[in-house]
Amino acid sequence: MIDIYEVILNDPVYIAIAVLLAISVVFSLIKKLFKLAVIIIACIVLYIGYLHYSGEEVPQSMDKLIENIEKKSGSATEKLLKGSEELIKKADKLIKEKKP
Repeated sequence: MIDIYEVILNDPVYIAIAVLLAISVVFSLIKKLFKLAVIIIACIVLYIGYLHYSGEEVPQSMDKLIENIEKKSGSATEKLLKGSEELIKKADKLIKEKKP
């Protein structure tokens, strides 16, 4: 491992390749984080639009917004968990029936 490190440091071509690889990795991470930020902002804007359309109070702080989202998504999360448990039970039953 130390030999590879010394080869890269002693040869300018390898240094250039390592720098280009590092730049491409950093650039791809920044791109992914930017996409994630855009998606999160779009979801928040859609949620605020839904609240305004439905006539509910639009939260004035980020903490209230997060609390509202947690309250509304709590029941959906529970339903998804129950549904997934039922699917797992059905899949287990089908697997047991198919065994010779």
